[in-house]
Amino acid sequence: MPGFTLIELLIALALIASIASFSVYGSLGSFQRTYQEIREELYASIDMEARGETLRHICRGSTCTRSAHHGSHVDTDGITLFQGNSYMTRDLEEDIFFPL
Repeated sequence: MPGFTLIELLIALALIASIASFSVYGSLGSFQRTYQEIREELYASIDMEARGETLRHICRGSTCTRSAHHGSHVDTDGITLFQGNSYMTRDLEEDIFFPL
């Protein structure tokens, strides 16, 4: 009687499942690396924007002086571009928030 036995089919199925699991695991690592690279690039661009606003003497809001400092603060839910000498003493109305 031609055909495959149950054992042969189970072995073939196990081999296919093993190969598929390795490819899924490999692509997951690639996705995590890409996501991390995007976050790093976002942080670098926001930090450069803060430095540029300080150097160009950019002021947002009515309470700003010409020599306002700018900075960036990283939190678990996003990055905040703020105006002020420190994150704790900043003007909350002038924050620009970038969610992650």
